[in-house]
Amino acid sequence: MKFELRPARPADVEAIMQVMADAMANLQHPEWFVPDDAVYMAEHISGPKGFCLVAEEKTTGALAAYFTVKLAGTAPDALGWQLGMSEEELNTTAQMDSCCVAPPYQGNGLEGKLLLMAEDTLRGSRYRHLLATVHPDNAASLYTGLHRGYTIAANHVICYGDKVRDILYKELESRNTNMNTTIRAMTPADKDSVMEMMRVFYNSPAVLSNGSDEIFARDIEGCISDNPYVEGYMFEQDGAVQGYGMAAKSFSTEYGRQCIWLEDIYIKAKYRGLGIGSQFIDYITKKYPDALLRLEVEEENARAVHVYKKSGFEFFEYKEMKKE
Repeated sequence: MKFELRPARPADVEAIMQVMADAMANLQHPEWFVPDDAVYMAEHISGPKGFCLVAEEKTTGALAAYFTVKLAGTAPDALGWQLGMSEEELNTTAQMDSCCVAPPYQGNGLEGKLLLMAEDTLRGSRYRHLLATVHPDNAASLYTGLHRGYTIAANHVICYGDKVRDILYKELESRNTNMNTTIRAMTPADKDSVMEMMRVFYNSPAVLSNGSDEIFARDIEGCISDNPYVEGYMFEQDGAVQGYGMAAKSFSTEYGRQCIWLEDIYIKAKYRGLGIGSQFIDYITKKYPDALLRLEVEEENARAVHVYKKSGFEFFEYKEMKKE
């Protein structure tokens, strides 16, 4: 199944409430979940109290899941009070508040994808302290949080009046932390490093084709030679390789100008979320200011789609074809 992840709209409130009802009816442990009412949801669609993201199944347009973020500030029910946070810290805290996935769409990783999109939405804002709660026995939600960099900040805390919860915490890295990243041309000395990264990249869910060492070697050779059709770039910070990029040149008769294909943008896992991909897109944009930029992305790769949309990319309405 294919899903579109997007900000919720006021018109989505009724569908969101239905997703919540359907999900709760299917829960083995409904006491693990604290439901919200329609008034709360409407207040957190957008605005000063928070925001909501939804996943929409592309074929039917059905709402498959939602994810709310609460900006509680110094309100009495702010989770940060239980962690001893100062008022200054509370005002820079966002609570990953609630997520429901309708039963027919469970098993597609939508909770994790919406969580990452929520983080990307907050990144660059004043909100850098992220909190969430999970029932101590809810292994699935706990795994989702821990797998994405959250830690257990407090065990078995009383929340929401009388509910026992673990509080999870994560500090959101600013996009500005990559200011020392250097983008430079790929050289013969980078061959082994790029080959290793390409193997990881092309065996990840972000790429539909697995590729091969033979193809990777030809790609790298094109990047480090005088091939006029492809350019290779390295992303570095203080001598450490953070990732690589490849750009191919063509001409678009549809737009009557040069076309630059961003073939590969790969960032090593520990450097993701720092804005390096966006920095590379800006770099190419400035280098070829009159060119049309194009790229391919798997629609399920929510984080990449979000980054590209923020950089001004949009989906074409038609499909491409190929002949080998």
